[in-house]
Amino acid sequence: MTRLNTDPEKWGDEAYFCDACEKPFRTPMFDISKGYERTIYDGNRMPEVEIIGSGTIAQYCSDPCRVKKISAVLAKENVRATYPDIGPVEACSRCGKPVDMTKFHLTYVDSDTEQDWDRMCATVTKTVVLAVLCDACAPPPQRLIAETDFPVSIKSEDLPPREYLKVD
Repeated sequence: MTRLNTDPEKWGDEAYFCDACEKPFRTPMFDISKGYERTIYDGNRMPEVEIIGSGTIAQYCSDPCRVKKISAVLAKENVRATYPDIGPVEACSRCGKPVDMTKFHLTYVDSDTEQDWDRMCATVTKTVVLAVLCDACAPPPQRLIAETDFPVSIKSEDLPPREYLKVD
């Protein structure tokens, strides 16, 4: 990955700030994210993980900074790191109930990412699943799932208003 400008004074708003030491940084990023995932098993092929609605909840300039804060970040989410496997069934990291990994479920992940600021792209170099939650602890939003996983029964009151479809 290229870094044309390594002087933090010249980065302006084109930098991240570490959630542990508050230092500006560009790459690599060591983060903690949460999102909805499911594992797709298809015969003899390697299992595939589908991810939707994922977002960073903490970002760090180094792995030591992340390690210092990981317990506090997960505690704030009322979750503990259990480092589950890919499934097909794992234990909920909050209550211990089974999590069907083939259905969308909330997942907490730590990732290492290299950013290329010149090309505006990023490459994930490592991921570790920290925790998974069952539907009783964190049910996936039906509207998010409906966009990906058909058919899903959705109540009409959960749908957006259709005014935007009206033609004058």
